[in-house]
Amino acid sequence: MLFRSDIRTDPIPVRPGAHYMIGGAATDLHGRTSVPGLYAAGEAAASGLHGANRLASNSLLEGAVLGRAAGLAAAKEAQSHRGGLPRSQPTEPPAANPPRIVHEDLLYSLKSLMWRQVGLRRNRDLLLDARSRIGFWHHYLLRDALGGRRVCELANMLTCAALVTEGALLRDESRGTHFRDDRPQRDDAGFCRRIFLRRGPDGLIQAERGPVFAPTDPTQ
Repeated sequence: MLFRSDIRTDPIPVRPGAHYMIGGAATDLHGRTSVPGLYAAGEAAASGLHGANRLASNSLLEGAVLGRAAGLAAAKEAQSHRGGLPRSQPTEPPAANPPRIVHEDLLYSLKSLMWRQVGLRRNRDLLLDARSRIGFWHHYLLRDALGGRRVCELANMLTCAALVTEGALLRDESRGTHFRDDRPQRDDAGFCRRIFLRRGPDGLIQAERGPVFAPTDPTQ
């Protein structure tokens, strides 16, 4: 649908928007992550090249420079892998009678949940509720033995949503583009640092604080 607006007489439509998670997969300057054979660059990566936050134009430049570096490094590594990379195994077996899931409904529900409860304004109660819902949806989805590619895509989206929610719960303050109703003030002593998320030995997501850095930029 084509939308037309006459700026002389009509209000200009404005929608607030921000990255849910300022960061991404931690990488070195060749795009390598902690997962062997997995590389990331641009918006998907947290390289530290532009500090803790980035402007959109910086992300474009970073994607071009580190994208090339990651491609070259990945090509070089691929030459030493004759048998291919190891495949991940499912965390739980498919159900004997898999549930009937309307994938589009789950996708829209996830989008709505993230915007309402893990968006720009947050509080602990809403984040805890979001964590519970995302965990339930993930467990339910992985029992769908017939979903194929769509199930994998949604499972990845739910994993990213869980990471964002877990990080937001740990950051018990307001900083940059995110505001906590229950913790409106910045806490440099406790949170002037990055937050790292990884999957623990038990399969659950673990969040931890990185080292403190100097609070020179309020968006950090």
